[in-house]
Amino acid sequence: MRKACSSNTPQAARDALLQWSKSCHPQQPARSLVELAKQLDQQQAQQALQQLDAVIYKGEQQWDGVACWETIEAALKEIGNHSTKAKKPQLAELYQ
Repeated sequence: MRKACSSNTPQAARDALLQWSKSCHPQQPARSLVELAKQLDQQQAQQALQQLDAVIYKGEQQWDGVACWETIEAALKEIGNHSTKAKKPQLAELYQ
């Protein structure tokens, strides 16, 4: 994803994002950037994915792949932080 965004290759970025979704959510992978935006549930990431979708399907020429990557990366880190916190056992509560 980073490489595709850095080289401003929208289709490759789309493919990488959908592959990521498939690996993280094998039972329900996103089949489109719209579905992936819903999974990310973060407004800036959703806007970045909508812009990427528009570049691919509407032929819009303006796309800043680096900015897109930075936005998506921040959303993915946020998701990772939430899932890590959710998985941590809270043993201290057992002894209170």
